[in-house]
Amino acid sequence: MSHILAICRVIELQPVELFQIALKPRPGQRGPLLRRLEALLPYARADEPLEPRPNVQDVQGLLRQVQETVERLNELMREATLGRKV
Repeated sequence: MSHILAICRVIELQPVELFQIALKPRPGQRGPLLRRLEALLPYARADEPLEPRPNVQDVQGLLRQVQETVERLNELMREATLGRKV
């Protein structure tokens, strides 16, 4: 396997690209493991284009929401920790 990686490095080809060329993926004939992974991680499907990211206009509002979420998570973690000690 190391010789394949070395060849890919020399010809500036990503190993996954080499295997895609050699094996010609067949989306309809995925194995059970890939089907289970796709069910768990639908965004990881290789045959579907990624959706564009939403355009965030209110950066300060988004940062405020993140800070509030972090504070709430910290509060929940403190409660859970105190609950275990009692």
